[in-house]
Amino acid sequence: MSDTLKLMARPPNDHVSREVAREICIRNGSRALLAGSISSLGDEYVVELEAIACDTGDSLAKTQAEATAKEAVLRALHKAASSLRTKLGESLVSLQRFDVPVEATTSSLEALKNFSMGVTLAHEEGDAPSIPFLKRAIELDPDFALACAALGMAYKNLSEPTLATENLRKAYELRDRVSEREKYQISASYYTIVTGETESAIQTYDAWERTYPQDMVPRSNLGLVYADLGQWDKAAEQREDALRLDPNNAVAYAALTFDYLELDRLSDARATLERAQARKLDGLLLRQDAYLLAFLNADIPRMEQQVAWAAGRPGEEDTLLLSLIHI
Repeated sequence: MSDTLKLMARPPNDHVSREVAREICIRNGSRALLAGSISSLGDEYVVELEAIACDTGDSLAKTQAEATAKEAVLRALHKAASSLRTKLGESLVSLQRFDVPVEATTSSLEALKNFSMGVTLAHEEGDAPSIPFLKRAIELDPDFALACAALGMAYKNLSEPTLATENLRKAYELRDRVSEREKYQISASYYTIVTGETESAIQTYDAWERTYPQDMVPRSNLGLVYADLGQWDKAAEQREDALRLDPNNAVAYAALTFDYLELDRLSDARATLERAQARKLDGLLLRQDAYLLAFLNADIPRMEQQVAWAAGRPGEEDTLLLSLIHI
């Protein structure tokens, strides 16, 4: 944008008003610009967003959301952005696929961006690709409790118990700094992985589900608790609920597939993998399940396909082979 301002004979640090933004928009060949504001009303805040046509200056769509406290402004912005995207005609599938979480307590926007990318990658490709982004988020903000918790869960899923415990314990120590939802997530993960207080974990996840009925995370994680207890029917039920709320979550598809494998419901396992494939989701966990299913069906070519996919990915070929231990 600084180059465009230079062409407009304006200093690079010039205030960008709505009219200046429109001119920049036109010069760059864009169709619309996004304007926004945050207004305070006593202890509450109103977040407003508006999409404006560059050529005419007409309003294409506008929306607003309220925040009951300063700490909730980011969540209100996320709500307003999703509403505006819907009004502009973005499909539900696209909204679900490209939404990234913004309800995370951190003083660093760059840390939030890395955290959001890490969570998105974890959902779509599995835990391993998410780790560099989550670690970077913590480097940028060492007190980023939810990033510590997410990193701990990623290590847990990758069978790194020491690193999982280390990060989850740090998140728990920072829990008084975060929102109610974050506190649910951090506490439940801590009870599950670090202290083994299963009943406390289940109670926390149940409370989280009741408080945030549209949140898939407590359902997905509660499925993990039930799986650890060997209660595969309950685990599958929770994962199905999670996928109803977030049908583009690769980890949830992989977990549900494994639940069905443990229940000897091979046709359901195959159908779950096909649902993930239809959404073009991939990753080690899904490939691991595909390998296990192929093994149980004595399908050598399909087993070889999964090994071929893992070739050249450090450690993943061994992980596929080690998955046979679970049979």
